[in-house]
Amino acid sequence: MRFSPNIKPFLAILLVLCLCKKNFSQNFHLVKDIDSITNSNPNVTKDCILNNVCYFSADNGANGTELWRSDGTTEGTYMVKDINPGLTSSGPRNIVVYKNKIYFLAAATSYKLWVSDGTADGTKIYEEINDPSYLTVSNNFLFFVAQGKLWKTDGSENGLSLVFDFTQISFQGVQLTKLCTANNKLFFAVSSYDNTTFQFSEKLWASNGTSTGTYSVSDSALEPSQIIGVANNLIYFSARTANDYNRKLWVTNGTRGSAKKVASAIGINIYNLNFIAINKVLYFIGAASPSQYNTTLYKHDEQNGTIQVKQFSPSGPPDFTGIASFTNFKNSIFFSYRDSTNPYYLGTLWKSNGTTEGTFMIKDSCRPSNFCKVGSTLFFSDYNSKMELTLWKTDGTNTGTTIVEKGMGKEIAQSPLDLTPVNDQLLLFSATSDKGNELWKTDGAFTQTTLVKDINSYASESSVPTSLKALDGKIFLIASSRLWVTDGTSNATKSIPGPFAFNAVPGALSILNNEVYFSGMDSTTGHSGFFKVNAASSCELVKDMFDAKQSIKWIYATDSLVFFAAQNFFNKYSLWRSDGTVSGTFEIATGLYALPFTNTRNRIRVIPTKIGGSLFFVQQTTSNHSYELWVTDGSIEGTRKIKEMLAFYLETASYANNIYFIVNGIAGNELWKTDGTDEKTLMVASKVNDIANLTASGEWLYFKGTDESGSELWKTDGTDAGTKLVKNINTKSSKNSDPANLTDIAGWLYFFADDGIHGNELWKTNGVEDSTKLVKDISAGPESTSLYLTNWQSTLALATNITNVNGKLLMVINNHLWTSDGTDSGTHIIEDAGLSDVSEFYHLTALREQLFFTAYTHQHGIEIYAGHIEPSYIPKYTFTGYGNFDNTRNWINGMLPPVTIPPGVEILIDPPTGKECILNVPLKIKGGKLTIKPNAKITVRGNVLIH
Repeated sequence: MRFSPNIKPFLAILLVLCLCKKNFSQNFHLVKDIDSITNSNPNVTKDCILNNVCYFSADNGANGTELWRSDGTTEGTYMVKDINPGLTSSGPRNIVVYKNKIYFLAAATSYKLWVSDGTADGTKIYEEINDPSYLTVSNNFLFFVAQGKLWKTDGSENGLSLVFDFTQISFQGVQLTKLCTANNKLFFAVSSYDNTTFQFSEKLWASNGTSTGTYSVSDSALEPSQIIGVANNLIYFSARTANDYNRKLWVTNGTRGSAKKVASAIGINIYNLNFIAINKVLYFIGAASPSQYNTTLYKHDEQNGTIQVKQFSPSGPPDFTGIASFTNFKNSIFFSYRDSTNPYYLGTLWKSNGTTEGTFMIKDSCRPSNFCKVGSTLFFSDYNSKMELTLWKTDGTNTGTTIVEKGMGKEIAQSPLDLTPVNDQLLLFSATSDKGNELWKTDGAFTQTTLVKDINSYASESSVPTSLKALDGKIFLIASSRLWVTDGTSNATKSIPGPFAFNAVPGALSILNNEVYFSGMDSTTGHSGFFKVNAASSCELVKDMFDAKQSIKWIYATDSLVFFAAQNFFNKYSLWRSDGTVSGTFEIATGLYALPFTNTRNRIRVIPTKIGGSLFFVQQTTSNHSYELWVTDGSIEGTRKIKEMLAFYLETASYANNIYFIVNGIAGNELWKTDGTDEKTLMVASKVNDIANLTASGEWLYFKGTDESGSELWKTDGTDAGTKLVKNINTKSSKNSDPANLTDIAGWLYFFADDGIHGNELWKTNGVEDSTKLVKDISAGPESTSLYLTNWQSTLALATNITNVNGKLLMVINNHLWTSDGTDSGTHIIEDAGLSDVSEFYHLTALREQLFFTAYTHQHGIEIYAGHIEPSYIPKYTFTGYGNFDNTRNWINGMLPPVTIPPGVEILIDPPTGKECILNVPLKIKGGKLTIKPNAKITVRGNVLIH
């Protein structure tokens, strides 16, 4: 027998009597409020100022999002009225000033039109019409849309009147949007069903506030936008036509049929920044090339037509380059421009008087956005080198373009939002690392920013932890776009220094050789790529994907390599492999059409599947009607197509050294298998179809399948003859038991099924019909119990609400945490004081004897929680793999032993020849038995305590 030196002191005693049995109990607790910022999330409609008071919506943490006001002082900042009392929000929005009052939309039950004079008593429902929208002041009336109709009011008690009923023009549904006023008329877009083209189309309409004065301006201009009045009663807008999807410049005098394309701008494709009018001249952004449609500043007037003012020649794709943040200040155009050759956070501030020579850069190394004018000063948000957005000001000169001193105690962590001038001050809603998103103001000199009021000091925001992965006694996770690590205690829960982590990537964290791999972005350079971090929390960039202009779509690890899919700006995919080194990270397949991680058409996962070091994955073909099954061993020559089928791949699973997969074939959902060769890619089950939910457990691969017995639980050994019905659970008239949520625990399969008597409830089986039994009727009688996941949680974040911890089933039922040991009495809700206010459980993840999960409370938002699970012992745990002790794949039936071994329990260490078991956890032998096979190797990294 061969051992590492660390184990020798413990070999003298292998079996001792446990002195006392510890009484385990659940101790669920918030691990850490990762995002402890108490944001009030104020939201103001720009220029919503009445009598030098700004009105906005905000959440103080106790009353929900309600109507607030501020005059720029602490005492003058308070909630106007708790419209929907308690924690529930009324969500005020679309706030406008009209005739010395404010009008807005809010919901006590459903959204209604409200009016306020700024006092609680003077805040009341103005009109009971449900779900109004687009409050717009035009021609001395307040217009709004509701139920496909255009309404107006003069603000008096009985001043509401119907302008036009648009449901009369379309029986297929109608929608009014983009309301705006120009030249004393109301203009808007109407989307309705066109009986000529037999499809929905959006066209430009106008109204003077009367039924006869409400009409369609153009039948050919589709999807009108950027509507603005310029001069001589001319209205300019952008639109496309039925034959040209590139947006062009249009003009109309507002009468029926008067709209036409501007002839001098016919070759220009319009970008979606709002148009600006200065001294009867129209300014807009576009380009002659559809691929670079935001790279040129144009101007247009009636006398001179359309003239190019400034053209940029970007080196990168339009999503990352071009003109943005377009505004008018001191009769000049101010805008930002960014080229993809610059780091992500950098751009330039430009100014133009409408001439080529008068168009020049004011400031480089900045990326302006969110412009706001206060007197003779223009404010804007700007990134700094730490990817933080800060407040800047400019007077239009280089020297006069400077950062506004914060005076906030800590640096701004988020963008200054909703910049609003009030009483010769600038109010802004901005986030800091200690106060959250709150109400701030600049002083009269516009040099320093101070807090007006910390509106919310109670309820914090959510960090929304995802992608929980266990490694070396710790949980790695992504929260607030950062990588975190925890052992379940608050003090040891820390953010890992390094890049932003992209948690939207399926399989966002993958583990190989005690290192965690993820997709992220370096905040110091703006470059995104493929990163890794080790158990000591040291982060390293493995591959910079920014220079390759590719984004990572998914990550998946086998036993020897990490694979990831990348997409370039031309929507072409490539497959990459990595061994954790720069030289060992490279493309192995290029020019692929798509590498789906999920089948969005059917909302069923198509997750890459491994056998040892080989990865099996699906590629969508260019025709979009077929898929190809591929395999790779990590080499270019070993990356190849196995088979193409005119069907959708719905699921994949690994079982008995083969990959099993479901395709939507001629006979419905069929079960197939492959060993990686075309000739041994075969359909397994000929007598059953509509197959789903592949799950390996014990000696069988289980699935839901349908034959004359209905939809029931089946098993297979990989042969047609060995594919059998486990049990006809539902023999009633409905037939279908529809087994779902299949989960393996120590060779027993747990699942939910409906026997036609008890509803959908918890069952278990070992593959034998007589042993297939109802565990518990959780929802007594015929009422069903179900486990539920929202689509974004189950598909994108790959969350789960059912898992195995310490040999017990943990699951979320009716928004409560449940446990089951496979018996009726052992299946119950977990009663714990730490869970009293907790809801919305997701990402159930086991780490040794702890359960980690994310959950919601009003005070803390969505954060990470943990609790101890009392073990459910089996007599013998056998380690037959290699590597870490706490890796479930190394144990027979995936049954990980508890770290405390009581009498009657044995741990057998039997790794393959030449491999080792790494004891990376603290192990306590309290009367149990540790047996190490002859010639087996074990390395101890944790503590071994023998009582």
